[in-house]
Amino acid sequence: MLSNLIIRKEVNKCRFALPFSLRLVAERSVQSTNSSPSSVLRSKQSNGNREKNLEQNPFYAKYAEKIAKVKQNSSETVKRIDAAIEDKEAIELKDRVKRMQTLYTNDPQKASDKWFSSKSLKEVVKLDLLMNHTADEIVDIWSKYHRDKANCVYAVIPTDKYEQIYKTSREFPLFIYPIPRPNADGTNAENDSHYEFMLGQFNGHEIYFTPLIMYQTHKENATPVMVIHHYPELQNSKNLVLMSGEYDSKMLNLLEAQCLSNQIQLYYAGEDIKKRLLLYKFNREPNCFSYIEVINEFQNSLVIK
Repeated sequence: MLSNLIIRKEVNKCRFALPFSLRLVAERSVQSTNSSPSSVLRSKQSNGNREKNLEQNPFYAKYAEKIAKVKQNSSETVKRIDAAIEDKEAIELKDRVKRMQTLYTNDPQKASDKWFSSKSLKEVVKLDLLMNHTADEIVDIWSKYHRDKANCVYAVIPTDKYEQIYKTSREFPLFIYPIPRPNADGTNAENDSHYEFMLGQFNGHEIYFTPLIMYQTHKENATPVMVIHHYPELQNSKNLVLMSGEYDSKMLNLLEAQCLSNQIQLYYAGEDIKKRLLLYKFNREPNCFSYIEVINEFQNSLVIK
């Protein structure tokens, strides 16, 4: 009964458009050849015979050094072209992240008003009544209210932890998070390393998640599949920050939504140097960023120490 008096009627859910234009490539496909082993073998043998005959040519020794230089230069040219392609993708990603960060840093309120709709705690609860309770009672009220709600995650975060999350998010607002997905045969993804990446962005006290593949398809029109809200109104008086999140049950289940919210704690509230370095690379040096490292960190977090 206590929570019914304090918690307001839930407002209608809204959909939000992501502001950033960010092209990411989670993995590169490897093309297979249709050549048969025998044809490949014959090709290698014929090439070997031609090279052997060429070396027996009396004029070959005269030009051998020049031929070797041409081969070396050709190989180096191909390597430079490949490197240039990778650098171009990295530079494009870095420039787009930088533009988004510049807008947010210069005028965060304008950025928030343009793309997002933030919620305050007084829209969710009767704040004046809630303030009359102790921190422990507030934790109990918040938990009981959300416990049986569909398609939601919730938490109560100590002030010092949230201050670290907020500080880090101002410096590194973007990141990607892997979530395990079942394989086509229904087996456990953890054994076969089958993951889907979610792209997350902090905006003030909110976090917006959208599947990376959805963003690649729809760009800035991609709709988030989960939104997490932090409410700092009790940060000073009660030494806690309330958190709630809504997710699209057609895209995520409860465990996957909890998995995403837990990864926020790991990357933004912790002091792990490896995770901090990944945040830095993704936001500042995307040409050095590795998706495999993110998956490795996720798998390591599942190990009981």
